[in-house]
Amino acid sequence: MIESNDIESSTIVPPKIRPDISRLPNAFELDIEGRPQPLFRVGDDIIIERHSITLASRPWLSTDTFMVQDINHETGHIRLWHRGLQQYDMTNYVTGILKHGIVYKLACGNESVKRKRGRPRKIQTDAMVTPEKPVLDATKRSRGRPKGSKNRSKEMISEEKKGKARRG
Repeated sequence: MIESNDIESSTIVPPKIRPDISRLPNAFELDIEGRPQPLFRVGDDIIIERHSITLASRPWLSTDTFMVQDINHETGHIRLWHRGLQQYDMTNYVTGILKHGIVYKLACGNESVKRKRGRPRKIQTDAMVTPEKPVLDATKRSRGRPKGSKNRSKEMISEEKKGKARRG
């Protein structure tokens, strides 16, 4: 049992869940010289996955989505904007890929973030095709007010107006 004095020291932080970005396309391809070339432009979204370089097991640190603000192809510097934190960030794709093992992926229209909700639709086969709706008989009445029941002639409307004018 936790006493009220130990609440601050005993708070449990839930572990972060590492998102699977392996299905997304790579953001870079290597040219003839072995130097990475970006496949994105300014304004596109990229996903960056970082790992620790100081520990031998190289544990995962974070995966974030950024909007590319500027690309310097000579030095490899990329200026980024993080929408969630509302701040700028910098990375270098030459040293990030080759030395630090940072993984860069294309966001592809935020497929990794937005998923469809609800029950998936059934795939219809030829045997499952439903027949067309049958034509309603004249004897069966549909629910609701019958069409044309509120329509009135001009004479009836003018008589009602005269009657209201006499009363009021």
